[in-house]
Amino acid sequence: MDLGLPRDGLVDVLYIDDDNYQVGDRVSCYLDCFDEMKNKFILRPSGQVPLAERLRRARERRDHSS
Repeated sequence: MDLGLPRDGLVDVLYIDDDNYQVGDRVSCYLDCFDEMKNKFILRPSGQVPLAERLRRARERRDHSS
């Protein structure tokens, strides 16, 4: 994604689900982090739960069911 910055951004596939993005679309996102290996900003679309939060919730559900 063109962020208007020296480096591009990308929406991690973990956040795409069944979303459909087309070239030229404008997308509202949150900056999750900068991936030094990919040299890109990792973005999370608004309305999507951060991956760390998803994992925490999954652990809590697993712990409560034990």
